[in-house]
Amino acid sequence: MPSGIIAASSSWRPPASADPDTALAEQRLELRVEPRDGVDTQPVADAQPGALVAALAFAPLVTTDHAAVAKTTSSDDWVEYSPEKLAQLSSEGKPVFVDFTAAWCVTCQVNKRVALTSDRVISAFAAAGVVRMRADWTTRDDRITQALAQFGRNGVPLYVLYDTKGQPTVLPEILTEGTVLAALDRIKLVAR
Repeated sequence: MPSGIIAASSSWRPPASADPDTALAEQRLELRVEPRDGVDTQPVADAQPGALVAALAFAPLVTTDHAAVAKTTSSDDWVEYSPEKLAQLSSEGKPVFVDFTAAWCVTCQVNKRVALTSDRVISAFAAAGVVRMRADWTTRDDRITQALAQFGRNGVPLYVLYDTKGQPTVLPEILTEGTVLAALDRIKLVAR
């Protein structure tokens, strides 16, 4: 097997506009095989399958289709984060899912595509009566910085599901449909 290092990198440059709906279009993915110890560079087609799968996972993010980008970043059915609104919803006994995210966060954007915008997850949020709240940290809002610090974090992504009693559960940084659905099942049990 040829000896080389697969390098996949994603870079982001601030878009001309601060519009988060177009920020994804400004991302770029680069996949290359770099020589190691004097070995010639191998074609990408001969690269290790695991590395290619990892790199291709980001491929849907590299698009100039503004409609596709807008679909994954739409905030039509999300409530804008504020500590006051979160406290109000918790006091009303409503379960709340808070997505601490940023337009420049590649992991956040992958999680949106893989888990948060799937039909099954959206239906499960609705069936459980969960209010979806987005804490957009794209511009490093101080109130969101303080909320992240309450969970011992200094960056995004962070996903927190509050049950009907206002008790938070922190979900993993890498989401799957199954992870979110399992967390929703757990809060249904708490509500009983």
